[in-house]
Amino acid sequence: MREFFFTFPDGSLDYDCAACGGACCRGHGFGGARGRALTGFLDEHPALELMVVRAAGSEIDVATTRTGCPLQDVDGLCSHHSRRGLESLPTVCRLFPFDILRRVGDTLFVSPHHLCPLELVVPPAPGRVKGSHEALRLLLGAMEPEMFEAKSPLPSPADALAVVRRERLFLEHVTSRLGASRFLETLESLPSHGPGVAALAERVSQLLGLDPGARRPVFTAPVEAVLHALAPGLRVDMLHLQEPAALAALTITARVVFEVLREWRGPAPTLQTVHDIAWAQQPTIRLLAAWDELPRGVATTIPRDLNAEQCLDLGLMFGAFNQGRGGWERLSEVAEDRPRYVTISLLKDLARSAGA
Repeated sequence: MREFFFTFPDGSLDYDCAACGGACCRGHGFGGARGRALTGFLDEHPALELMVVRAAGSEIDVATTRTGCPLQDVDGLCSHHSRRGLESLPTVCRLFPFDILRRVGDTLFVSPHHLCPLELVVPPAPGRVKGSHEALRLLLGAMEPEMFEAKSPLPSPADALAVVRRERLFLEHVTSRLGASRFLETLESLPSHGPGVAALAERVSQLLGLDPGARRPVFTAPVEAVLHALAPGLRVDMLHLQEPAALAALTITARVVFEVLREWRGPAPTLQTVHDIAWAQQPTIRLLAAWDELPRGVATTIPRDLNAEQCLDLGLMFGAFNQGRGGWERLSEVAEDRPRYVTISLLKDLARSAGA
């Protein structure tokens, strides 16, 4: 049987389709493997063949309108699902919101899609909510093999088994502290969190203008729990990093979230809110956290006589990206006068170029 790794604590996530009115069905399309379920679905609803936008290899993609799928009823629920049951739906519709599938060796990493307004369950309730690992394992086990084989492998070190083992241990650690500990304390309690992690996090926080000692937002307790639930999923895009860099990136992410939420004036932030704040600067955070490890992507633009400490100057980094060696000194002189939002935007461009 295929191995699965769920990138969130067991029983910590739930959702209610009726409550959100089927946001996933409005303008985002659906599809899946060209197997019995999807072909039977299109046979029953032949007009939807006119909405097919891609039929390549083993997969078919069908568009939906921004106002919804043609099969949604007045309550925003799927009329086909109501009549025929879950097993008759296309693959993506059956799996959503647990439909982000990526391979590491022979293990399929399963992550939630945050288009869905998922609810955090604390304490977790395995077996009693939709985000229960065993129920999802059974559902995924019944999926068409072609659906899995089509998923691109994640970039990771050569020893995929070691990567999977590392991520399982991290998940177990954050699950054990969910609802009972501050997120940064959870990270600091890991054996792999040494002085170098703290030093790197402080250095990058300073470069981004973050103030770790500033007033904390009023929503601290629920946000701490949300960060525990989100962290294993955020790490999926950090598998190419060494563990100290990954922990530093999560530390910086938490600081970004708390700084943004100090300005929050709306209703209590949800899991979806915190995810979107955390995700906005992930490429930049990963780049800064991994700068000591990074010769790929931007290597040809970095003067070899500069060390990692100098490269962490934001003006120098953008000079490397945009103007080559000739622009380094000039841009470093004006780096202090550059508004923070401009610098962060330029860093994001660099991160994309570097593939961070």
